Amino acid sequence: MILTKRSFVDHPTKAVRGAFTLLEVLVVVTIIMILASFATVATFKVLEDNKYTTANVQSETWAKAVSQFIVKNQANPDNLEQVATYISGDERSLVNPWNNPYTMTIEDTEEGPVIYISSDSPKGPIQVMRR
Repeated sequence: MILTKRSFVDHPTKAVRGAFTLLEVLVVVTIIMILASFATVATFKVLEDNKYTTANVQSETWAKAVSQFIVKNQANPDNLEQVATYISGDERSLVNPWNNPYTMTIEDTEEGPVIYISSDSPKGPIQVMRR
């Protein structure tokens, strides 16, 4: 029996490939770009939802601070700047995440004051009521 080397011509299906074809690279890059676009859209939606949560939390914080001001001073504040000392840290902002100001309205009722803190957002007004 004589042993000989087999050449590429004899067995074309067993060729050794050293690199990817341009088409394969383009398909992979396209798939990565599509997945990245989905991730980007989802990230922006989460960020926008967080803005609404932040605005609601800040509104609640302002309403609680106004309530504390009324209890301590036995008078309604003239504006939110008077109440700012009752709030600490980043929640002291007088504007919401869209740079719209928070506004305060106080209605005196028989049960006590009703405090409304409101602000505008892209989806409409954000309003918090506290008795």
